[in-house]
Amino acid sequence: MKGKVRSLLEWRSGVVQEAPLAKKDFFSAKKNGNENQAREVKHILQIFGASGDANDSEFSAEIGHTRVSFWDCLIDKEYLNFLQENNLPYTEAKTENSINRISGTASNPRQTERVPAGTQFSFTLSFKQFEGDDEALLNTLLKGLKLLEWDSLGGSGSRGYGKISFSQLTINGEDAQQKFDEIQPF
Repeated sequence: MKGKVRSLLEWRSGVVQEAPLAKKDFFSAKKNGNENQAREVKHILQIFGASGDANDSEFSAEIGHTRVSFWDCLIDKEYLNFLQENNLPYTEAKTENSINRISGTASNPRQTERVPAGTQFSFTLSFKQFEGDDEALLNTLLKGLKLLEWDSLGGSGSRGYGKISFSQLTINGEDAQQKFDEIQPF
């Protein structure tokens, strides 16, 4: 999840590349005078961290430590009890095939194991806010989570797999769902 959110934010920033953003990308954006892009690259690096080439005191002082940690998403305990009480599966097999567009015949049958739609997971992430951090960092992370809702998680997203939504979001124990629902990342 962490990599997907980072990737979506990099796409949104307009500086996506094969490898995750790094120190050189931050200084390149600053040098080119594109302040908005430099700010977005900086926020992404502050939130998700920079690669090991970041041993540079000027850079380290400006970026600081990684702010976010994503934790395992386990099936919600109440939902798990519901599955067990109703003898429902935790996963399902979806059968697919390819259709020859000329002859109209099916070929290449295969099964994909997936989590059934509607499965509920408990999700936790830790976000560190250091002295001098402003609300923009947290807002950038929330935009990334909203982009994930608009996209998909895992493989076969173009087939409708991996659609997720966040509900009952809290920040420091306080309800943040309405704030999240109102986010427009673009």
